[in-house]
Amino acid sequence: MALTTHLDLTYLDANQAQKHVTVNEALRTLDAVVQLSVLSAALATPPGSPVEGNRYIIATAPTGAWAGRVNQVASWTDGSWLFYLPEVGWQAWVEATGTVLLYSGGAWVGLLPSLFAGGLADTAFLLTDDLDPTKRALFELSGIATGTTRTYTLPNQTGALASIGNLNQTFVGATTFSNAAVSVGTSIATATYTLGSGATTSGNTKTVNLGTAGAAGSTTVVNIGSAVAGALGTITINSPTVNFASTVSVIAMAAANMSALYLGLGGAAADSTNRLSINTPAVLLNNAGAGIEATVNKAVPANDAAFAFKTGFSARALFG
Repeated sequence: MALTTHLDLTYLDANQAQKHVTVNEALRTLDAVVQLSVLSAALATPPGSPVEGNRYIIATAPTGAWAGRVNQVASWTDGSWLFYLPEVGWQAWVEATGTVLLYSGGAWVGLLPSLFAGGLADTAFLLTDDLDPTKRALFELSGIATGTTRTYTLPNQTGALASIGNLNQTFVGATTFSNAAVSVGTSIATATYTLGSGATTSGNTKTVNLGTAGAAGSTTVVNIGSAVAGALGTITINSPTVNFASTVSVIAMAAANMSALYLGLGGAAADSTNRLSINTPAVLLNNAGAGIEATVNKAVPANDAAFAFKTGFSARALFG
């Protein structure tokens, strides 16, 4: 009996008796494999109580009534199993897993992995907004080195992608940039770089760590204004009050020069007249050269140059 090329459907022969048998056999095959949907592709042993019309893709090493039928489509029809040998390109929906399989190379494989086994060209990888198709996203891979595969793992949270372009962005949560060398703000033109700028509300404490010290014997260098020690230029530091939480033992400067408009020591408050003010039980001026000299200089002869000895800031003696 002649059969069709792809689905092996039976032809009607000339002057054939009981033509309905041939037609029904062809219809049974069409009903079994067209718009193919199987219950499972993971069984190698026939189920115990199949229902009329149940279909399966037979898994590896089949047994029982399915023996020797690996990868074939088994259909329970009229109380028995009918088997259909798949052709290259057949597709089947697997109800148990909600996936589509493709028959290729003598095996059933996942449809998407088989289509994109060689990857998807970045020019073709286009994402389009479902509500506004004019909003699109393309991915460019030209910056990756030849022969290199880069893997990107998504964080276990929802968030926005960071941009390295000219875009204002806010990072929320604990963000750590970890590397041996990280640069933030390298412009040589007029620029503003802000760190910890949010106005702290009353009762709250904001901590900004710059170069947290390490283990004993280590050295942490914090350069403000220049990474080159002793570099020239002017640095203006604006702050209402600065408190050092621990002892400052050394202030070392390559230029050996520090200028201050007012200097108050020991809790004393300096002002525009008493620019140097000290609360102390004693003052030591110790020789560090060939001799030691204290100078009190007058700008003009009419001015006074004196040492005043006071009680409660009331003069008791004057020397000068």
